[in-house]
Amino acid sequence: MDIIKILTKLCALDGVSGREGAILEYALELLREYCDEVYTSDKKTAVGIIKGENPELKIMLDAHIDRVGFIVRSVEEGFVRFNSRGGIDPRLLQSKEVYVCASSGNLPGIICSIPPHLSTAEEREKVTEIEDMMIDIGLDDETAKSLIRPGDSIIYASEPRMLKNNIFASAAIDDRGCFLSLLYAAEYLKGRKLKADLYIVGSSQEEVTGLGAHSAASIIRPDIAVAVDVDHATTPDAPPLRTHPAGQGAVIATGPHLHKGVTESLIKAAKDNNLPFRITAEEGFTGTNASHIYKTGLGVATGLISLPLKYMHTPAEVVDVADIEAVGSILGEYLLTFACENGGIA
Repeated sequence: MDIIKILTKLCALDGVSGREGAILEYALELLREYCDEVYTSDKKTAVGIIKGENPELKIMLDAHIDRVGFIVRSVEEGFVRFNSRGGIDPRLLQSKEVYVCASSGNLPGIICSIPPHLSTAEEREKVTEIEDMMIDIGLDDETAKSLIRPGDSIIYASEPRMLKNNIFASAAIDDRGCFLSLLYAAEYLKGRKLKADLYIVGSSQEEVTGLGAHSAASIIRPDIAVAVDVDHATTPDAPPLRTHPAGQGAVIATGPHLHKGVTESLIKAAKDNNLPFRITAEEGFTGTNASHIYKTGLGVATGLISLPLKYMHTPAEVVDVADIEAVGSILGEYLLTFACENGGIA
């Protein structure tokens, strides 16, 4: 598996929450290599099935494929007004490069920024709210309105790139790096027969509703699920009690929304195979699809494993590629030992 090549394409594609078409098609293409069957739900969620020995027993792995971004509100005098999709800090945005994803193709633009020469000291102290910002696409009003319509998505114009020491930087690593970890687990399992049917899910709309994972779990009705998402990686300016060092493996969560047996089985899989990991505690809602899946139907025994990520929801998220491999390896070992451990739900 060429991790960097796949991750680069995953992170370059559109797929703002509610507009997952382009990333959905690529996710299905990737799943076909490993799965006996693939399909897409009416909620723009990709699902692949690896058949096991007992179709009555179902395991679901989930990572969302949507990304944070923006949506067009209107076009005024050739400039685009927009709102955010997902949690984005407005302090990051002025003068940033973006693409407006129109039906005719991606249109490059710049989020407007008033130069300091034209603003007062008081104005420079204020944060401009997103609804007050505009995007300059270099077009006159008539042309802009012929190409762009309300509802079109907007993404950061962030080119994926490698930094030193196997560090990868891009927008949309949240959560496409985690979807890649599911594929890494599938590669890990090649040629092995599982006791249960395995459902690999690339879910939609996590950043706004959690609808994709909730809908998929409602249809699949898994006995066990493991959600995979990002968590905050350590930087010198970040609070140490809320972050985890990058390059030191996966982060396995425990908490009231998470099944103790599944959590302990993930930890055991990591320990028994000398795979790097840390443990974190979630006091309630996890902020991930785990909290949507676990309450589906009569309840699903759900675990959560995370990928340390720097600069979440910015144009330049940063991940250590070794951590993607660690997450995938732990999932693979967990699934291989599922038969004798019953996934921790016995």
